[in-house]
Amino acid sequence: MAKSKKQKVSSVKYIKEPKSEVRSPDALHPVFSFRFLRTDYGVASCNAEQLSGFIKQLNLVSQLTWGIWKMSPRTGVGPEKIARESLNVAVPTQISDDIEFFLCFRFHNGRCLGYRDGVTFYIVWIDGSFKLYNH
Repeated sequence: MAKSKKQKVSSVKYIKEPKSEVRSPDALHPVFSFRFLRTDYGVASCNAEQLSGFIKQLNLVSQLTWGIWKMSPRTGVGPEKIARESLNVAVPTQISDDIEFFLCFRFHNGRCLGYRDGVTFYIVWIDGSFKLYNH
């Protein structure tokens, strides 16, 4: 019986990391996380047209830096601030009380709310019913 050969772990990188320069988070692109996404306001709460619009908007926003995104008009691609007390739902316990407002961006017939930590945008709610907060 022949001995099996162990595969070598490749040291090839498929994605080139930018040279580490100290830069402001606003000069970097947002990274999106669904880690704290609420199931009652998740992808299942949207129809196919809304989900398509959501994905298209995520793709568009991911091409912008935080600085450009923040300066964009809220009626287009830009985010708007929604105060914590304006929500019609409870904030998940994993989100600390020092998060006083959430960022909201629009997509086709819906809204996405979350918060920023560094370059990461944590998506918490995807609102296809417009019931999450008073518009």
